[in-house]
Formats: sequence, structure tokens, C-alpha cells
Amino acid sequence: MKSPTQQNNKSKGVASRICALGILEAVLDDGRNLDEVLDEGLAKGALRKLNGRDRAFARLLAATVLRRLGQIDNCLKKYLSKPLAPSAVRVKHMLRLGVAELLFLGHPGHVAVHSIVSLFTKFRELNGFKGLTNAVLRRISENTDSILETQDAEKLNCVSWLWKRWVKNYGEDTTRAMMKTMLDRSPIDLTVKADSGKWADTLGGVPLDNGSVRINSTGRITDLEGFTEGEWWVQDVAATLPVHLLGDVSGVDVLDLCAAPGGKTMQLAALGANVTAIDKSPQRIELVEESARRLGYSPVIQQFDILDFEPGRTWTHILLDAPCSATGTGRKHPDMMVGKSSDDLKSLSKLQKQLIEKAVSLLSPGGVLIYCTCSLEPEEGENQIRWLLKENPSLVREPLDKEDVFGWANLISSKGDLRTTPADLSDYGGMDGFFAARIRHSVEIQSSTDELNQKNFQEQP
Repeated sequence: MKSPTQQNNKSKGVASRICALGILEAVLDDGRNLDEVLDEGLAKGALRKLNGRDRAFARLLAATVLRRLGQIDNCLKKYLSKPLAPSAVRVKHMLRLGVAELLFLGHPGHVAVHSIVSLFTKFRELNGFKGLTNAVLRRISENTDSILETQDAEKLNCVSWLWKRWVKNYGEDTTRAMMKTMLDRSPIDLTVKADSGKWADTLGGVPLDNGSVRINSTGRITDLEGFTEGEWWVQDVAATLPVHLLGDVSGVDVLDLCAAPGGKTMQLAALGANVTAIDKSPQRIELVEESARRLGYSPVIQQFDILDFEPGRTWTHILLDAPCSATGTGRKHPDMMVGKSSDDLKSLSKLQKQLIEKAVSLLSPGGVLIYCTCSLEPEEGENQIRWLLKENPSLVREPLDKEDVFGWANLISSKGDLRTTPADLSDYGGMDGFFAARIRHSVEIQSSTDELNQKNFQEQP
């Protein structure tokens, strides 16, 4: 007879796996964003009811399935005699959870198989699949090493349309290096207000050349020392770089467009800028406000559709972090590839052009605009700048040098723009893929154009 403690542990194991199952259904079946699902689960859902250890396991299990979905489905295809019916999608997710435990989390075969089969006690309407699930997972548990040895992990876990375009744009070696980094659990980067060395020691991390602190943490970020006190915020090292391309902003008015969730807004405030942060989303603008309160900063935060923003003034310094496909963020967002297609780039590219034109209209003569995206796709980065300079002779690219990027000269493209990939800084766990360009409104070109227009006007009969 099992003791009450053993029965309680078994119940918790089932509960954490049911939570992981619910996360998969929300992301894969309902098309929801993983972070949104997790935040909701922590606030009022089933995740909230779990203790810290079980909550962390549920999140890890779901994230592992999403990150390794290509390998998992490849494995199931070989061990299922025929595909499951569409009506059995929940069973398919349960099998995916089991394969993730067996192949990637290192759980003993009998434990992983029994844990997944135990879920059928909660879903009795699926009992007809219980024997199949048990048999398939047991067979896989007996062949884990041979399965992994024969799989092309980097290619299987990358959706085909992205694999093809990344190989074309970056080469297969870099594409494989990017995917290898994205398949690992990424470290967490913190932007600290001061003394990165101190916080690296305090949190068991390492200071990076840009002043960030990189840590490996599996617990809740909010429980770490310094969070409640507002000493730091989470921000990938690559995401910190665009702000520094503006130069010295102490005492300068800076317009931060598409500002949410607010990492760059906080950076600008920390550097002494007078920041006006604009974002369209009421929910996301709340994140900026929450961060500002916790960190003790006072930027001007406004919820606006930027295309309708008519402030009646211009700025000498503008940062536009445009909405994009976010294909550079796969390290931290294992659901990045879910539901995306090449068609998304067309609509996003169109919106980005509209936002760029709006930003240019708000730029003072002689002013500087930083355009950036967390995308690896040229349509959302390099091609946009090519279009912008062609359409606007009063604008010029201002190439970066290594001092702009803390000595990381390899992050500067041949055109002088910032181009990072997940394969960069690989010895420390990589970084997000980012593009940024520094554009200057040329006073001389504008003056010459104005003089020419005036001369042509005067010469008219």
C-alpha cells in the first residue's frame, strides 16, 4: 500500500503534466503566444496551484516539446503504425510529452511512460488510446540512443521555409550554429543600473562587455535578489545594443516608438534621456508602466497608434523598434516558429515601411533615427534601409564602428549596420538575432534641396 506522501507526489506529477498538456494545446491548437499562456496560468490558471518545483517542470516540459517538436514528431512518425486521427490530437500531445521526457529530459523509461499513461485517469474518454500510448512510449524508451544518433536535430527542428531562406542568406554552417543555440535552454541577460561585477557575483552570473549580466536561472525571476528593489531588468544582450547607437543621450529628448515591453525605454531613462515612449497596445503599455514604477524611472508613456501620432513637434533622437516576425528570438521563445509562414513577412514589411515613414516625419533636421528589429529576415532589416535611402535623399546611413558595439566588430555588417544572429557569442550561450541601422537626417542635403527648390521657383515665368 502506498503511503500518503507517495500518493501525493504521484498526484502532483500528474498535475504538472496536465498543465504542460494545457500549455501545448493553447499554443499548438489555439495559436496563442507561449508567454501569454504562461502569464495567464501563473495569474489565475492551473500553474498557480502548483508548487515552485512542479510549476518549473510543467514549463520546462512544454517548452522542450515546442523547442524539439521536429525531432519528436519525426520519432512518432516512425513508431506509430499509422497517423492518429485528427480527433485524437490530445493523445498526440500526450505522446509528445512522453517523447520529450524520454529523449531530452533524461527521465528513466519506466517513470516517463508510467507518468504519461497515468494521465488517462483524468481523460477517461481517451482510454481507447491507453494501450497504444503505453506500447509506443515503451518501444521508444528502449531505443533512445539510436533515435537521437540518426536524427538531424538542427534541420528537423527548423520549419522548412525558414531553413531554406537562412541557408540562402547566412550559409548552412551559420544556420546550423544558430539552430544549435536555439535548441539549448538560453541563459538570461540582465541590464543592471550599476556595478555589473557586483551583480554577477551576487547572482552567480558573468558580466558581459556591454555591461549586461548573464545568469543561468531556472527559478522565478521575480524571486531573485535585486528584482523587487529595482536594481535590474531582463533584456537580451542583443536588444541592448540599438540604444547605444544613439550616442550620449543624457539630457536629450528621445522618442521611443513601439516601446513595449519597455527594456529600451528603461535603458534610455537610465542613461539620463528625457524619454517619450509610445506603443499601440494598451496591455503592452502597462508593462512599460510597471517596469518604470519598479525601477523608479519617470518616462512619458503614451498609448497611441503611432501612425496617428501627431505631437506637433520633432525629435533629434528617435528609436523605432518595429513589430516584426521575431525570428531572431528562438532561443528564448521556443514557440517562435509555430504558426509562422513566409506570407507574414509581406504584411509586416508593409507595416514597417509605414512606421519608418512616420518616424522620419518626426525627425528633426540633423537628427538621428535608429531602426531595429529582432528578425533575421532581410525584408525586415537590410532591405528596409535600402528602400528608405532610395526614397529619401535627405537621409544617409551612418555606419557603425566597433566602439558603438563594445568592441564586437563581428556584429557589424559590410554596410555598417548591426547584424547579430543566435550563433554570435556562442561560447556564452548566444544572443538574439537583431538588425539595427543608424540613419542621419542630413542638414547639408536638406539645405541644398531647399535652395534648389527656391531657385527653381524664382526662375519660373
